[in-house]
This record gives sequence, structure tokens and C-alpha cells, in this order.
Amino acid sequence: MAQETFNKIIKQLEAIKFSGIVNYHFYNEPLLDKRIFEIIDYAQKCGLKVYMITNGLLLNEQKIDLLLSKPNFKVLSISVDDIGNEIRDVKAKQWAKMLESVNYFHRRKKELKSDCILDIKTVVLDSNSQDLYSIHKYSVETLSHVV
Repeated sequence: MAQETFNKIIKQLEAIKFSGIVNYHFYNEPLLDKRIFEIIDYAQKCGLKVYMITNGLLLNEQKIDLLLSKPNFKVLSISVDDIGNEIRDVKAKQWAKMLESVNYFHRRKKELKSDCILDIKTVVLDSNSQDLYSIHKYSVETLSHVV
């Protein structure tokens, strides 16, 4: 989406005193957009809360620090469709890096006393439907706190 179009939409939301959430996700990876932090800043300037759904593969310490520094950034959701996201062709090395990023997120959130929430999202697929309990348990026991 062109920056002008995005800005126009955000300004319209501000004009109607929209108090909902701007959520970056669906059919793209928001962290691929080099403008994502400018977009978050613009939404903040207009008084909007921001959520993001990502596969987590592009998270790193710098991006996590930037996200946690944004007072309007409220929820970071990571999409986990099976343990290791093998359904999505995620390699073991990529998964391990994502886990390191999740752990870093938890540490930094605590250090910064941030109210940002880490949320795990799962898409129910034929290929993972029998594993939903395992995915949930893994998310709660492994991803929801510092390991």
C-alpha cells in the first residue's frame, strides 16, 4: 500500500476518533516492509494502538527494542502452526533464532516494564488439527515465558 494511502486512512480514523486497533498482518509479513516503524510512528502520532502478527523469523534484538519503545505498540503475535513451523517450511536454524528472539522479547519487556503482550496465533489446518493441544501446550510452556 502506498504511504499516502496509508496516511489518508489513518487520518480518517483519527478524524472519527477511532479507538480501535491497527493490526498489521494477513497475507504478508509486516516486518518485510521497511516502512513498518514509520507506519507505527504515524499511527501513534494519530493516537492509534498497533498490533502485529508475524511469523517471527525476521525478529531480532534491534526490531524488538524498537517495537517495545513504541508506547502504542500493544501486541506482538507470532503465528505458530506446528512446533517448529515445519508446515510452513521453516528450517530448524530459523526456528531456533525465532525462539532466541522470543526469549529476548520477554527479557526486554520485563526490563523496560512494557505492557506489550506476546501472543501466539495458530491457524487450524488439516495437517495440524490433531496437534492443536500440543501446539497450545508448547506455546504456554515454552513461548510464553523466558526459557
